[in-house]
Amino acid sequence: MTTYNTVLINTLPMRHYKSECGIKGASRDGSFIPYIAEELIARSAYKVAIGIESENFKNSLPNALSRRVEFFNQLSSLKKTQFYLTPLYEEHGVTDHWGGFSIKDGLDHEQKKTANYLVAVKYWLQKYLFAIEKNLQIDIELHEFLAAVREVRSCTRGNEGRARLALLEGLLTSYKQIETASLLLSLPDSPQGNVEYFQRLTEDASYLELSKAANEVGYSDKINRSLQLMRRAVYDVLSNSLFKKSFNEGTKIITAATDIHIPDAEFAESLLAEGYLPPIVSLAKPMANALELWKKHSPDLIHVGADYLPRDFRIKECEPAGGEKWEEIFKRNI
Repeated sequence: MTTYNTVLINTLPMRHYKSECGIKGASRDGSFIPYIAEELIARSAYKVAIGIESENFKNSLPNALSRRVEFFNQLSSLKKTQFYLTPLYEEHGVTDHWGGFSIKDGLDHEQKKTANYLVAVKYWLQKYLFAIEKNLQIDIELHEFLAAVREVRSCTRGNEGRARLALLEGLLTSYKQIETASLLLSLPDSPQGNVEYFQRLTEDASYLELSKAANEVGYSDKINRSLQLMRRAVYDVLSNSLFKKSFNEGTKIITAATDIHIPDAEFAESLLAEGYLPPIVSLAKPMANALELWKKHSPDLIHVGADYLPRDFRIKECEPAGGEKWEEIFKRNI
């Protein structure tokens, strides 16, 4: 994977903890972020986006990475997803909680199957809308997303729900694989050793032009022009004596929305207000590499104080004190 724009990290792995009072659970403590940031920046990602705002997470970053990792609040995309799917939730017995969901009791096997497909749509759609909102590149399972949308639409009776799914299906089927110019790293594949090198690269004017052109791949009417600009920018980077010994010219395949055929509707306008549809990239290899190194350096179980508040509020063995619900705490922290 080589990307020159800001790429969204969909999820962060959890680490088990045990408190002084004996409470056990798992939480995202931010310790993984430097590892995945190193991997992506060493593969020439311009920036890394994390969909959680947390001072603890920010403080977990070394100075060399602090300007390359951005933290965002996802409340807006969560609200949009809930609003967009409300007619479908009502028909298929799904309740959308902040940070989770529930499925109505009493559904038969086929109804439960459809409800679970709808939950999958909810998960992918929220990430997709967030990437649109922040102009990010994203790693999603496009075929699984599209299959879930089609399955739910085939089982939906309500006209409004089917229309919204048809719009979403139209967007997803517009994605095609395209070939882009690329910089191929010829230095040893050692992320930690290459981060400082890429700091210099990302401040280079030609690289900034490459990043700008890569961002415009998300605009269907600018793709052809952006591909030309990317080829030109790659040539300019390779012409720089500081970088030409460390890179070779190559090509990469990304998945981008090309020919968009969707109905003229209010929801279409809301999705395409800015004209940006996120290019899709695979993070499988950098995630695997980062996980391996993180597990090597991090303990399986961390011991915490009695007042420890887990960063991920969906996995726990008790409700918080004071009568406050986990959903309310989650809303304050996303």
